[in-house]
Amino acid sequence: MSRELVVSGAPPADLVERVCQIVELWGMGEAMDEERIIEIAENLYGASREAVREALIANLREGRIKGSFSVGEGIG
Repeated sequence: MSRELVVSGAPPADLVERVCQIVELWGMGEAMDEERIIEIAENLYGASREAVREALIANLREGRIKGSFSVGEGIG
């Protein structure tokens, strides 16, 4: 029997905060890239790739993300 741990349909404001938390918690001491952040958010929250990408951009613009990670095309 499998267990589903996905919370889908998170409001955009919540997703911005959740993406920030992913970067801060999983990214401690290691570099993260855009694909890894998207994969984690998709798996945890059932968010679309585009929604995660927009949340990542919002965090970058607000200066909320600390640490170093690379971003793919379309973000910068």
